[in-house]
Amino acid sequence: MYAVTRNEGGEPVIEDCNERFCETLGYPREALVGDPLADHYSAESVADLLERGGYERALEAEFISEERQLVTRDRSIVETLLQAVPRVNQQGMVIGTLALFVDITERKRAEEVLEQAEAMEAAMDGMAILDAEGRYVYVNEAHAEIYGYDEADAFLGESWRMCYGEGEIDALEDEALSALDRDGQWRGEAIGSRRDGSRFPQELSLTTIGSGGIICVVRDITERREHEREIEAQNATMAALHTVMTDLVSCRSVDEVCELTVDAAEEILEFDLCYVGIVEGESIVPRARSTDAGPKHTRTMGVDEGMAGKTYRTGNSYLIKHVPTTDDAEPVHPEYRSAISVPIGERGVFQAVSTEAGWFDETDLELAETLLATVRATIERVEREEQLREREAQLEHERDRFATLFENIPDPTMTGELRNDEPITRSVNEAFEDVFGYDAETVVGDPLDDYIVPSDRMGEAREIDRRVAENEYVEREVRRRTADGELRDFLFRSVPIEQGDITEAFGIYTDITERREAESFRRRLYEITADTEATTDETIERVLELGCEYFGMESAYLTHIETGAQRIVLAATPLEALQPGNERPLSEAYCRKTVEMDEPLTIAHAGVSGWEDDPAYERFGLEAYAGAKLTIDGERYGTVCFADRSPRETEFSEFERSAIGLVAQGIESTLERHRYETELERQNEQLGEFAGVISHDLRNPLTVADGYLDLASETGDDEYFTKIGSAHDRMNAIIEDVLTLTRQGERIDETSSVKLAAIAEDAWENVATADAELAVNEDLGTVDADEGRLTQLFENLYRNAIDHAGEDVMVWVGRSPTGFYVEDDGPGIPEREREKVFDSGYTTGEQGTGLGLSIVDTIATAHGWEIDATDGAEDGARFEIQRGMASADSKGLLL
Repeated sequence: MYAVTRNEGGEPVIEDCNERFCETLGYPREALVGDPLADHYSAESVADLLERGGYERALEAEFISEERQLVTRDRSIVETLLQAVPRVNQQGMVIGTLALFVDITERKRAEEVLEQAEAMEAAMDGMAILDAEGRYVYVNEAHAEIYGYDEADAFLGESWRMCYGEGEIDALEDEALSALDRDGQWRGEAIGSRRDGSRFPQELSLTTIGSGGIICVVRDITERREHEREIEAQNATMAALHTVMTDLVSCRSVDEVCELTVDAAEEILEFDLCYVGIVEGESIVPRARSTDAGPKHTRTMGVDEGMAGKTYRTGNSYLIKHVPTTDDAEPVHPEYRSAISVPIGERGVFQAVSTEAGWFDETDLELAETLLATVRATIERVEREEQLREREAQLEHERDRFATLFENIPDPTMTGELRNDEPITRSVNEAFEDVFGYDAETVVGDPLDDYIVPSDRMGEAREIDRRVAENEYVEREVRRRTADGELRDFLFRSVPIEQGDITEAFGIYTDITERREAESFRRRLYEITADTEATTDETIERVLELGCEYFGMESAYLTHIETGAQRIVLAATPLEALQPGNERPLSEAYCRKTVEMDEPLTIAHAGVSGWEDDPAYERFGLEAYAGAKLTIDGERYGTVCFADRSPRETEFSEFERSAIGLVAQGIESTLERHRYETELERQNEQLGEFAGVISHDLRNPLTVADGYLDLASETGDDEYFTKIGSAHDRMNAIIEDVLTLTRQGERIDETSSVKLAAIAEDAWENVATADAELAVNEDLGTVDADEGRLTQLFENLYRNAIDHAGEDVMVWVGRSPTGFYVEDDGPGIPEREREKVFDSGYTTGEQGTGLGLSIVDTIATAHGWEIDATDGAEDGARFEIQRGMASADSKGLLL
């Protein structure tokens, strides 16, 4: 039985003990743990302990082997042999002892009987009397039995030398007989020889008597010697185990502990077949085996399986004398006959087996328990240390990762700890120094709030500090001050760091100043473009001014691009070259690249960005530029641009690039809305004109038809029905012209390149020309137009010439410097009437609808052309169509 003690103030206190120790003393384990071990010694043993300093010697790493009396619960005495070895921690310090108690009560009683018998000269000792020549004259029965003789008389007359070998005789003659001659007595040990030749140790007492004879008392000490050898062997085993326990201190892994345990069991306890199983989940997995225990001798077992499972579940040790008759045994090998099974706390099981029944005894079990008690504590220590090492490695990895992350986080970041409820700066990264303008030496060790928190935000900062102190994750938008006094907006996030009792945290400041400014910009841009009270020019001018403010640039301008030229439409700039109305080749402008890109073009510093020899750079000297193309109803219109003669310190941010795109969208929507509103106004005006035409021009032929219908009803004359038909034809013509005019007012979405001369000739074939003639200049070239509508333009001009110049009119189609013309040799158009001829309903004849030339004007406008009525070369009417020109809005918005 054993007890594990720990040193508390120089006194051994029970830390653990096995079941046998508890049973022997009569107490449950929980009642013994925590008691001083001396409380369970007899008064005699306590006095002996104090006198001999046994515990102090144990604490000095000395092996102790002494007899001790244990007092049981019922106050009876149990005689034991104490064998104690010190317990040493990893630093080599003695922290307690492992005390093994061997019950020697029965042996002690036997010794007392022997002492009494000796005092009474009991016959258990061999007694003989030798005469002066050394021959036996008296021998008792015990003496005869000791030497293997049945009768004492066999010794009479024989020399004492019959009982010893030659070497022993010489030794006795030299030592014992010399002492008798000198002192009259001798006491010592010798090796006697029995009748059968066997030898045995004896204790021999010789005393001379007056006749010169010798009284000889002999005691066979074979059993005592065997017991002493057992004690010596046990002491050697304990000493070897003590060495193993010392070696266990240096183990750093469970596998290393298991291997050392098996080696000790095999070499010291002489367990040839043994293993250590460690619990993994619901299984007991062999982790170390003795040399003779191959794979066939062990296997993984469930925690509810066999004696191993029972040992683990109950926490008790078992001595199995005969395996085949043990119910719970499930031997891996059929030849197993005996075994011991010892728990290793909650971590596993140790088992040793033998092919011989009864091979193991109580001592084997106790020694195994002694070893495994230290193994259990060592495994627990190793696992704790492994967990600590893993945790330390994890923490080290985390620290390294955080350090790397800390240095590479693009946002300003600091680490701090809370001292006296104030956040003290421990470190800052490079981004913090760049954004806030404070170097690490300045702020580390000081409260960060003193440097970066504006005075009106201190209350907010204190609340954040409080939440950080409570290890909360904090995320909120804050305003902070930089070293130069600038106030910037940040998204602040605190991330707690586990550092024992110290409250530490990462503080990350994501600069959202630009995002805030971008949000404000978007809100103001929306307000400007959504203002329905402002004119188109006012809206665009305000957008340009807003862009200059947001981008920090001196100039903004809106351009219209057509036929390789760029024209400034609106501008907000001090530069003369960028004033509205200025026009230049597109090849000399930054915009030539802008219109080729789907994304905005931005240049922070043209002089160092490859623009030095560019015509646009040489002409304007603009260092910074940002522009986006404008597309109106799917067609390229021009660009919106921002520029400055000074370079920017930084590149355009994503927020700024996005803002440029938003400006372009806002202007596009404004121009498109303007175009639709203008078109709607035109259509409303046209609708009013149509209503007048219909109400006036249809009323006349309708009245005529009604009159002739009455006459036809009265007379039945066919002539009146013919005139009614003519009136109906007149009404149909008016309706067709109105519908044509309506359709021609629609916008042209797609055009194609067509030959102008071919269109002019085809249109002539569609008109009733009578004797009229057409002359077409074949060098008219091509034009981008809607072929159907261009054909109708020519048809209406031809009809107009025939209607006003007669059926024999001569019509010419030719090329002009800005476009083409249609001319006739009729009477011409008076100068005062030339501005009216394109109005809807204007006519000089009774049969005309007044819509023909209005249709022509509408088709030309839909193409973006301009038409004028002038004098022809033969004094007739001449209509000139100028391609590439358009009516101008206020301040010249080209729509």
